[in-house]
Amino acid sequence: DARHSHGVAMLCYFLTNGRPSAQLLMAALTHDLAEQEVGDIPFPAKRNLGIREKVNAAEAASLAAAGLTFELTEEEELLLSVADSLDGMLYCAGEAALGNRTLSGIYDAWRSVLKQQCGGLNDTQREVVAAVQQIWENSNAR
Repeated sequence: DARHSHGVAMLCYFLTNGRPSAQLLMAALTHDLAEQEVGDIPFPAKRNLGIREKVNAAEAASLAAAGLTFELTEEEELLLSVADSLDGMLYCAGEAALGNRTLSGIYDAWRSVLKQQCGGLNDTQREVVAAVQQIWENSNAR
């Protein structure tokens, strides 16, 4: 979780042209901490089982109980979600670069989530997305 949360925070930094709010950075660094209590349930499982809202509410309650809620704008909520997806995609690319050819389906799932979010991105943010996709392509060219 620590590596992932750091990656998400760094991607938030790049997605905001180096000007993320403190609220966004803190949300990025803590967004998965509730999984310690609730469990790490992959997005497709939450969606397919129809429990996404319930799990999200349980995670939010866990973070609130720990005093780890951060007020984000609608744009920041989008960027946090985009950064989360991009970090998952980068993880898959790193594994692929090491020779793991079993993560294409997981990468595609992250890319599918990301595609739904891309409509609200500016040019710089789309460049970050394109760079991550290029890293994936390069990692599979070996």
